[in-house]
Amino acid sequence: MDVLKPLKTVTSIMCDEKCPTISMIIPMKYRIIDNLCENLVDSKLTKEVKQVIRDDLNKRYSDSDVKSEPEVVQNPDCNSEPALPSLPVDSDKVNNDKSNTEGLNDGPTPPKKSAIEDLLGDVYVVSCTPGNQKSVSDIVASEVADYKQEDNIPLSSCPLKWWKTNAGKYKHLSNLAKCILGIPGTSVPSERVFSTAGDIVTSTRSCLDPETVDQLVFLKKNM
Repeated sequence: MDVLKPLKTVTSIMCDEKCPTISMIIPMKYRIIDNLCENLVDSKLTKEVKQVIRDDLNKRYSDSDVKSEPEVVQNPDCNSEPALPSLPVDSDKVNNDKSNTEGLNDGPTPPKKSAIEDLLGDVYVVSCTPGNQKSVSDIVASEVADYKQEDNIPLSSCPLKWWKTNAGKYKHLSNLAKCILGIPGTSVPSERVFSTAGDIVTSTRSCLDPETVDQLVFLKKNM
């Protein structure tokens, strides 16, 4: 049926492994809804099928779940490691260690200078003084404003490659984009990996080492 053609096209796009797909969910949803509008030539069955699909899609990813403006976070760097749970501390031992070290350091230890800092440190002046430095939130807000002025990339281009090229211009946003765009929009890529592993580890090759299986799956998916 022609009514299912948009769903087939969107499924093929969302199952792609070479390009980010999570950012396509909302545009693809509304594209399907637009393509499923009723026409005068549609039969009664076709109209009913379109209406059922539209009603189901309208309940998914509703506008109330999607914010029109992204919030500016204080630290959008996704490379930060999670905090580790605190360990029990022996307070008596800590107090003894503190009393033994009192008087050894009267002030903070200055950072060790590199060779070039030791050679040119007294004549080299940094153009940005501490008083003119922007906060992280101001930098992120500036990056968001500049990003909104950028031209759209072609549909055939990969967003991750664009962010890699412009990582120097958008230092904070690029880290956030890599974290978000790296999430697959469907579970199809991971299911394909399991299927590939099942084709490699057969009953006659069940003694393969995990490292060997990992390398074979990697070569299969990337060559």
